[in-house]
Amino acid sequence: MQEEMFRLCKNDNIYIYGAGVIGYNLSRALRRCGYIVCSYIDQCVSQSDLPTMTLDEYLQKADEKDTVLITLNNGLAHDDIAAKINLFRGVERILFLPLKANISQKRRQQYRFSYIEIVNHHQFDVDIPKYHVDNANHFIIRNDYREYISFLFPARHLYSGKKKGKEGYIEIEREQALSRYYFKSAFEFRPYMELFDCLKNQDYDEEKLNEYMLISGRTTQESKKRLLMDRIDLYGVYSDALKKDISFFWDMPIQCIYENDKVYIIDGYHRYFFLLTQGLEEVPIILKKSEYELMKNDNKI
Repeated sequence: MQEEMFRLCKNDNIYIYGAGVIGYNLSRALRRCGYIVCSYIDQCVSQSDLPTMTLDEYLQKADEKDTVLITLNNGLAHDDIAAKINLFRGVERILFLPLKANISQKRRQQYRFSYIEIVNHHQFDVDIPKYHVDNANHFIIRNDYREYISFLFPARHLYSGKKKGKEGYIEIEREQALSRYYFKSAFEFRPYMELFDCLKNQDYDEEKLNEYMLISGRTTQESKKRLLMDRIDLYGVYSDALKKDISFFWDMPIQCIYENDKVYIIDGYHRYFFLLTQGLEEVPIILKKSEYELMKNDNKI
């Protein structure tokens, strides 16, 4: 077994994050097989077969040799919990689903395989990747192409730019409607935010979507209806992809440029706002290598 991997051992002190049905069934299966399950970690007590402590209580007593199995239904919370446990107590033996973590596809697949085998199938004799982060560079590079680099970047630090056309930088679709949003925080790009709020809540209010339809050049009821149906389908594709992991969005990172100390989106607003409304604080973007190096020189990384 490789040094970067570990397996559950009968003398491990195991903690299960999440005292719901999944965590309860996992704890029973582990104990039946002779493993030591010390406690649940959860905000409230929902099972009585084991003690339950909050995350803060666990962090006060945690040992770096502990094993923590995260079983929350909310997969988007796994990365942050694992990072906090590792950061505060140095625990590396953590099983979780990496949806936001910037790791290799091979390692991501190993995490998913281990998680499914242990949490879903209760098969415990499998390798699990140890948790580790690259503390040398917050913006960890995922893909290094010949002229471009893709990496995670804080979503709220992106700005609205202009698309790059064959003749240079051109206005994004409808200049008159869009000009008010140029060179401002992308988070304030209201038409897209309202679109994805409507899609997420399945509330297709015509008034809320009016500005999005305007910037998209849809003026007739029929054209608006067709566009809305297309965006509902797109939201479904994005949602299905994110249920697996974030690799779909690594394959299609948000295209950006770096100018005047800021990172501007030039293509990928739909992906950006979808990930934003799903709670991701960092999103995959792609820059020219020369612009990435300039960011480093400007101490923006």
